[in-house]
Amino acid sequence: MGGGGRTGAAGAVGTGGAASGGRGGAGGASGTGGNGGVIGANLVYGSCRFHFGTIDGIAKNNPAMIQQLDFFTPGWMGQKDTFDMQYVCDYTKSGGTFAKQVPALVAYVAAFYAKRHNNLKDCNASGSQEDLCKVGAGFITDNLAQIVATYESYASGFASCYGTTRPIIFMMEPDFYQYTISDQQRPWTPQTAGTIMSMFVGAIKKHLPNAIFSMDISPWVAPNDGQDTFTVLPSADDISSRLSVWTVFVCHTPARPGPPDAREKTIVCSKRFGTR
Repeated sequence: MGGGGRTGAAGAVGTGGAASGGRGGAGGASGTGGNGGVIGANLVYGSCRFHFGTIDGIAKNNPAMIQQLDFFTPGWMGQKDTFDMQYVCDYTKSGGTFAKQVPALVAYVAAFYAKRHNNLKDCNASGSQEDLCKVGAGFITDNLAQIVATYESYASGFASCYGTTRPIIFMMEPDFYQYTISDQQRPWTPQTAGTIMSMFVGAIKKHLPNAIFSMDISPWVAPNDGQDTFTVLPSADDISSRLSVWTVFVCHTPARPGPPDAREKTIVCSKRFGTR
């Protein structure tokens, strides 16, 4: 996985997507625009339908589309050890660029921490240093307390500037399954992966009790093409009903505004918890 930056290098998901180096940034339009109101009944939106969004930079470069978006994705979360995303709160305040859209953040905190502090690279990146698919699991295990603290810093920061009543979506750790693969020097079991993900979710929920969490079920996920992804997810008891899952597909909608990369959408559905 890749990420970084406010716009291009970080992707959208969750209801999500990605840009260069990440998952495809979602795009398109829903007709009447987003819903930035207070969360209710464990739902982000009041209607059960596809909801559309895009990366913040694409929308800002094509402002006509903003009123048609339900959510937006800023830069990937976790690029620093402490909260550095005040601009998301500025975007979503009254009169802000995305005041009516729900922020959908890609939380790549553990991976970014390993890359930053142990000079690791993403599994598909070039370079001579070791990658997350070989030593990532061991490094995260050894530095778990610091990574959980980083999650708490971001959650606390959002609670302070964004508040705790409006919906906010976290697309958790793309490619998290990579820490269970046999290439790892110290691979996790799926159960360990689920426990660690529960710790990350818990760190956010401590400060943002109404947060919504979305997990990567992309069809290339080993060992069974995503069919057993739920073995590495937190339990229902850990996150109640606030779980969705995301994957990426591309559809072309010429009638909708924006360039083709703004029209890459993700389907969001849930296996155990109902559609979110």
